[in-house]
Amino acid sequence: VHAAARVTTPFSSADPHLFEQVNHRGTAELSYILERSTHIRQLIYLSSTSVYASGGGAAGHTTEPAPGSWYGISKLRGERMLDRLGEQLQGNIIRCGNVYGYSRSMRFDAVINRFVFEAHFTGRISIHGDGDQGRAFIHIDHVAESLAALIGDALPSGAYNLIARNATISEIA
Repeated sequence: VHAAARVTTPFSSADPHLFEQVNHRGTAELSYILERSTHIRQLIYLSSTSVYASGGGAAGHTTEPAPGSWYGISKLRGERMLDRLGEQLQGNIIRCGNVYGYSRSMRFDAVINRFVFEAHFTGRISIHGDGDQGRAFIHIDHVAESLAALIGDALPSGAYNLIARNATISEIA
């Protein structure tokens, strides 16, 4: 399971080179190692629904990627590095929605985590924009369960979206 990535999306514009180096080039290096390997048969790559354009409604399995951030671009480039392995191994690209929930390194750029933090510490939440912005969401526990179920599974190679729910920011609030 390849889950290593630079993920703090709001900061990807401040240092796109870092996101490119970690998310794209780091995955490229892994792909070169896998190319020479004869014993690894499956790779699960954690990507992101950020590879899709924002504002175009819910993305489905036939939606063409069109990332709008350096983070999304770097994740899509990482996917392409693994695509080239073709039939050599089973490659499952899992595009997660906004992951929320407790972790030792909490991400407060994720809207649900930020809302919970603000509500707890300030007694109110703040919405940037009109609140009609749509997002795909999934809880970290669901991601972990899904990844565990995929290990050793015969899921055909390809990209899959892993989300639990699409909602607007106002609905979440």
